[in-house]
Amino acid sequence: MRMADLEPGELLRMSFGSSAAIVLFLKRLNDDEGLFGVLPSEDFTETMTWHATSLDDACLSYGHDWVLEEEHGSETACRHHYTHESARLFLAKSGLVMAFRPPQGRGRYNTYYYSLANLEDGELGRDPAPINRWRVWESREHFDRGGTPLFEMLQKTA
Repeated sequence: MRMADLEPGELLRMSFGSSAAIVLFLKRLNDDEGLFGVLPSEDFTETMTWHATSLDDACLSYGHDWVLEEEHGSETACRHHYTHESARLFLAKSGLVMAFRPPQGRGRYNTYYYSLANLEDGELGRDPAPINRWRVWESREHFDRGGTPLFEMLQKTA
């Protein structure tokens, strides 16, 4: 599909030149550019990075029916600051919030927080509960039949 037709919260597979990545469309920045949350990619040094780019290309969209499975561990509690820095998914008062770090070399920019409940800019608020282990499937059907996830975040807990 055309990237210009994407809607916030849509999961897609996008090419970055040397590899493809699973990406979440976060928002339009203007008529020609969008903000994307890159889950894994060989072209980025870190998992869960935001990326701003033109909307004039094509991509493979999984749509909005994707599934996120949380695995709550001992770190998933309020006030666990020791895991806060490494976590990329949080349970906040507003619901689930993903954290995307700035791309390498853009250190003056901040982490971008994205609310999965509202599909817009998010906030962690006070004492969010970090979730270090989670998975993403392309659809409810794919999840229900026990398919392989598109992405797994399996960070060790302290």
